[in-house]
Amino acid sequence: MVLIDFFGKLSSLTKGSDEYALNQIAGHMFLLTLSVINVVYLFFIEGLAKRALQKNFLQQLTFFGSLMQIGTCTSTIIRFNIQDAHNPIYGIPSTVFAFIANSFNFIALGVTLFHSCDNRKMKWRIFSVSIIGLATVGAYLQITTSVIYLNGFLITSPPFCIICHLYTSHALQKGTVTIDSAIISKEATIQTFKVMAYFLSICYVLANFILGMNVLALINQGLTFCCINIGTYYMDKMVGLYDKPVRREVESLLP
Repeated sequence: MVLIDFFGKLSSLTKGSDEYALNQIAGHMFLLTLSVINVVYLFFIEGLAKRALQKNFLQQLTFFGSLMQIGTCTSTIIRFNIQDAHNPIYGIPSTVFAFIANSFNFIALGVTLFHSCDNRKMKWRIFSVSIIGLATVGAYLQITTSVIYLNGFLITSPPFCIICHLYTSHALQKGTVTIDSAIISKEATIQTFKVMAYFLSICYVLANFILGMNVLALINQGLTFCCINIGTYYMDKMVGLYDKPVRREVESLLP
């Protein structure tokens, strides 16, 4: 008897069944694990050990995004485990945390889009406010109508990361963005961003268009958080990518 169908597609699993619930729990356990790894690394290594997280605004966004994702996964696992997927006590936080987590990701990556623009900081701010507005409306509508508007965010998050990473590697190759070779060589940085983009692309296509496995789709979401974590580490050290917020706008996460 199979307890968990790891290879199951949501379209082939009966909604409300034990098989559906166990598949969701298994998938979110993978996503939870990857999110916890990001939070632990960012807090203890980048934050406490290296004292670098306080100075890297993009990784601060990544940290809070991963932290919110932990809240989403925990709430989702609980509501499927108690066989009450629509329980508002866990369902509402799950929805809100998910929209917030993905908003942080979009905002952190969004700096790439405007690196060669005039007044790029203002355009990034407009982009960020727009993302927050969409997330707020989406969360409200999902809570009040039970229509899963979150899927729009989830289905576009990995492709957005892929596009931004490829665009960053292109900017490095073109020379509109640079990085100190003492940190990492230009060639290695370009390859790093390309490898992450290609790897995510393969996982995304397999998960959503070829295999259609729900667990793999959720793993792909977790890998997106990992790629954003790695990407923002180097993005903050690049010259010409974005105008960093002034010190008073970035409060230290740790004393």
